Amino acid sequence: MSVQNRRKYDSDFKRNAVQLTEEPGRTVREVAENLGINSDLIYRWRRQQRDNPDLAFPGNGKMALTQDQKRIRELEKRLKDTAMERDILLRPGKVAYFSGCEARPGRASPPPGSESLDRRGQPPWLSLGQRADRP
Repeated sequence: MSVQNRRKYDSDFKRNAVQLTEEPGRTVREVAENLGINSDLIYRWRRQQRDNPDLAFPGNGKMALTQDQKRIRELEKRLKDTAMERDILLRPGKVAYFSGCEARPGRASPPPGSESLDRRGQPPWLSLGQRADRP
Protein backbone atom coordinates (compact mmCIF):
# COMPACT_ATOMS: atom_id res chain seq x y z
CA MET A 1 0.00 0.00 0.00
CA SER A 2 1.56 3.25 -1.07
CA VAL A 3 0.97 6.65 0.42
CA GLN A 4 0.21 9.38 -2.09
CA ASN A 5 1.17 12.94 -1.34
CA ARG A 6 -1.56 15.48 -1.81
CA ARG A 7 -0.67 17.90 -4.55
CA LYS A 8 -1.08 21.60 -3.98
CA TYR A 9 -1.90 24.06 -6.72
CA ASP A 10 -1.35 27.79 -6.45
CA SER A 11 -4.06 30.29 -7.28
CA ASP A 12 -2.51 31.24 -10.66
CA PHE A 13 -2.56 27.62 -11.81
CA LYS A 14 -6.22 27.31 -10.81
CA ARG A 15 -7.22 30.54 -12.56
CA ASN A 16 -5.36 29.51 -15.73
CA ALA A 17 -6.99 26.07 -15.72
CA VAL A 18 -10.44 27.64 -15.40
CA GLN A 19 -9.62 30.13 -18.15
CA LEU A 20 -8.53 27.29 -20.47
CA THR A 21 -11.88 25.56 -20.03
CA GLU A 22 -13.71 28.73 -21.05
CA GLU A 23 -12.01 28.87 -24.44
CA PRO A 24 -14.26 27.76 -27.31
CA GLY A 25 -13.73 24.19 -28.49
CA ARG A 26 -12.09 22.98 -25.26
CA THR A 27 -13.75 20.67 -22.80
CA VAL A 28 -13.05 20.32 -19.11
CA ARG A 29 -12.01 16.70 -19.58
CA GLU A 30 -9.52 17.63 -22.30
CA VAL A 31 -7.95 20.41 -20.21
CA ALA A 32 -7.78 18.13 -17.16
CA GLU A 33 -6.00 15.38 -19.13
CA ASN A 34 -3.50 17.88 -20.56
CA LEU A 35 -2.75 19.26 -17.09
CA GLY A 36 -2.64 15.81 -15.47
CA ILE A 37 -5.36 16.50 -12.93
CA ASN A 38 -8.85 15.19 -12.24
CA SER A 39 -11.69 16.95 -14.03
CA ASP A 40 -13.63 17.21 -10.74
CA LEU A 41 -10.99 19.66 -9.49
CA ILE A 42 -11.56 21.95 -12.44
CA TYR A 43 -15.34 21.80 -11.96
CA ARG A 44 -14.86 22.78 -8.29
CA TRP A 45 -12.50 25.63 -9.21
CA ARG A 46 -14.96 26.90 -11.81
CA ARG A 47 -17.77 26.92 -9.22
CA GLN A 48 -15.59 28.73 -6.68
CA GLN A 49 -14.60 31.38 -9.19
CA ARG A 50 -18.19 31.80 -10.41
CA ASP A 51 -19.60 32.16 -6.88
CA ASN A 52 -16.97 34.57 -5.52
CA PRO A 53 -14.53 35.80 -8.15
CA ASP A 54 -12.74 38.18 -5.77
CA LEU A 55 -12.43 35.67 -2.92
CA ALA A 56 -11.67 32.53 -4.95
CA PHE A 57 -8.43 30.63 -4.29
CA PRO A 58 -7.02 32.38 -1.20
CA GLY A 59 -4.34 29.69 -0.76
CA ASN A 60 -2.98 27.37 1.95
CA GLY A 61 -6.42 26.09 2.95
CA LYS A 62 -7.47 29.43 4.41
CA MET A 63 -10.93 30.68 3.73
CA ALA A 64 -11.20 34.08 2.18
CA LEU A 65 -13.56 36.16 4.30
CA THR A 66 -15.33 39.41 3.66
CA GLN A 67 -14.92 42.25 6.15
CA ASP A 68 -18.30 41.43 7.71
CA GLN A 69 -17.36 37.77 8.15
CA LYS A 70 -14.04 38.74 9.75
CA ARG A 71 -15.85 41.08 12.16
CA ILE A 72 -18.37 38.35 13.06
CA ARG A 73 -15.56 35.88 13.80
CA GLU A 74 -13.77 38.43 15.97
CA LEU A 75 -16.94 39.20 17.94
CA GLU A 76 -17.73 35.49 18.39
CA LYS A 77 -14.23 34.93 19.78
CA ARG A 78 -14.58 37.84 22.21
CA LEU A 79 -17.98 36.55 23.33
CA LYS A 80 -16.56 33.08 23.95
CA ASP A 81 -13.64 34.50 25.97
CA THR A 82 -15.98 36.70 28.05
CA ALA A 83 -18.32 33.79 28.76
CA MET A 84 -15.35 31.68 29.89
CA GLU A 85 -14.16 34.44 32.24
CA ARG A 86 -17.67 34.76 33.66
CA ASP A 87 -17.92 31.00 34.23
CA ILE A 88 -14.58 30.98 36.06
CA LEU A 89 -15.66 33.81 38.34
CA LEU A 90 -18.98 32.13 39.13
CA ARG A 91 -17.56 28.75 40.12
CA PRO A 92 -18.54 27.62 43.63
CA GLY A 93 -15.87 28.41 46.19
CA LYS A 94 -14.34 31.16 44.08
CA VAL A 95 -17.04 33.77 44.60
CA ALA A 96 -15.81 34.73 48.08
CA TYR A 97 -12.42 35.75 46.72
CA PHE A 98 -14.07 38.28 44.44
CA SER A 99 -16.81 39.46 46.78
CA GLY A 100 -14.90 42.40 48.25
CA CYS A 101 -13.35 40.70 51.30
CA GLU A 102 -10.36 42.51 52.68
CA ALA A 103 -7.17 40.74 51.65
CA ARG A 104 -4.16 40.21 53.87
CA PRO A 105 -0.79 41.22 52.41
CA GLY A 106 0.70 38.32 50.47
CA ARG A 107 -2.30 36.03 51.03
CA ALA A 108 -5.65 35.54 49.42
CA SER A 109 -8.55 36.66 51.56
CA PRO A 110 -10.45 33.84 53.25
CA PRO A 111 -14.16 33.35 52.76
CA PRO A 112 -16.33 35.34 55.19
CA GLY A 113 -16.76 33.61 58.55
CA SER A 114 -13.93 31.12 58.05
CA GLU A 115 -11.62 33.02 60.44
CA SER A 116 -13.67 31.75 63.36
CA LEU A 117 -13.30 28.03 62.59
CA ASP A 118 -10.78 25.76 64.32
CA ARG A 119 -8.57 23.24 62.54
CA ARG A 120 -11.42 20.71 62.30
CA GLY A 121 -13.72 23.28 60.74
CA GLN A 122 -15.77 23.62 63.94
CA PRO A 123 -16.81 26.96 65.43
CA PRO A 124 -14.75 27.81 68.54
CA TRP A 125 -17.81 28.30 70.75
CA LEU A 126 -18.31 24.54 70.86
CA SER A 127 -16.72 23.16 74.01
CA LEU A 128 -13.88 20.70 73.69
CA GLY A 129 -16.04 17.67 74.42
CA GLN A 130 -18.81 18.55 71.96
CA ARG A 131 -18.97 18.22 68.21
CA ALA A 132 -21.52 19.78 65.92
CA ASP A 133 -22.88 16.38 64.87
CA ARG A 134 -23.55 15.23 68.52
CA PRO A 135 -26.34 16.59 70.75
